[in-house]
Amino acid sequence: MVSRNHRLFAAVIKRGIDQGEFREVDPLVAARMLSAPFVMHGIWCRHRDAFTWMEKKSDADVLEDLIAFSVESLCIKPPSSRRRGEKTK
Repeated sequence: MVSRNHRLFAAVIKRGIDQGEFREVDPLVAARMLSAPFVMHGIWCRHRDAFTWMEKKSDADVLEDLIAFSVESLCIKPPSSRRRGEKTK
């Protein structure tokens, strides 16, 4: 199951590279790195007491932050830094 998900992520990353949206990386390695936030989120949800510095964040906010960090590291031109719920000026 994990390898199927990695292949799916790798295909999406490869398409982003081909379209010039993502920097040149090994798609399979990047896919493994993109799956890491989901594992981290699972650990955080199970062991919140170990992450006291994040205690005021909701599950959704933590997952969003972890995924945003991973995706922005791939992007050639990072997406807007506007956060969910913020209004544009």
